Amino acid sequence: MSDRFTPVLPVRYRAAAERDVTEDSDLLLRGEKAMTERQTGGQMLWKLEGNGRTLHLRHHDSDPWRPYEELPQYALPDPEGFSKGITTFLALLKQGWTVTKT
Repeated sequence: MSDRFTPVLPVRYRAAAERDVTEDSDLLLRGEKAMTERQTGGQMLWKLEGNGRTLHLRHHDSDPWRPYEELPQYALPDPEGFSKGITTFLALLKQGWTVTKT
């Protein structure tokens, strides 16, 4: 079985996802431009924290998982109502990072 999967927005976020996201899209585009100079490749993992999920990152299998906020070179602001790290997740996914589940 492959460790890669395609993320799907949970049902509770659909209402937020269906609103006008012009501002959020602009934020994501600015984040993608800022990330073009950063190291490419790495792994992403969603971990449960409290009532939601938070994005965790690492560059190599031997590295410990770290909350995305601890890596300011990657952390981007999130739209209101979404999981912590969703903007960073989408930008890194486009940069070639992989998603794992454990």
